[in-house]
Amino acid sequence: MDYTVRWSPEATEDLESIAKYISRDSDYYAQAVVSKILDTSRTISE
Repeated sequence: MDYTVRWSPEATEDLESIAKYISRDSDYYAQAVVSKILDTSRTISE
């Protein structure tokens, strides 16, 4: 069964807030965390 992840506006804002918070210390790790979250959401149907 395939699933589709749909990001609500609130979830998108939360992800942006997470990135902004982490980037205070490290832009590299902020990008890494956001990438990991997005990659995981894209492969959830697998």
